[in-house]
Amino acid sequence: MSSDAPVPALADELMDTLLAADPFLATGLGLREYDALLPDPTAEAEDALDANLAAIAARADALRPHGRADVITAGVIGAVCDQRRKRLACRAEEFTVSAMPIGGPPALCAVMARTVLPDAAAAADFLARLRAAPRWLDGTTERLREGRAKGRLPVGELV
Repeated sequence: MSSDAPVPALADELMDTLLAADPFLATGLGLREYDALLPDPTAEAEDALDANLAAIAARADALRPHGRADVITAGVIGAVCDQRRKRLACRAEEFTVSAMPIGGPPALCAVMARTVLPDAAAAADFLARLRAAPRWLDGTTERLREGRAKGRLPVGELV
């Protein structure tokens, strides 16, 4: 993005930040460059994402948008950052257990079930994601242990 278009460039940066944090979403959107990746399940990754989103929101607030489209886009950037930061503050990964494919291991299963392998690169990405899955699953389990240590427990019927 050119330097004379700071609002669209910041929107692109926000999307790159969010998709890198949630490669399952990227894969679902058909963005193949994320197909070999898994989210980082650690609290430290959430903290880093929160800091990145705070910085992006601050930069959006400091922009001087030109034209209606830039004003709307800058507002959306700020709103998306704010919404995502509030979700991160809940630390839902510390207590959320569900069979629904909205997050955690069920989301991985859903992504794997929908994966199409049209070429060798797609197959290699699928295998890379699959090879990394045990470590990622261990990380999601560790987050639940961290939540339990804090007294944050999932709904019993969902466990």
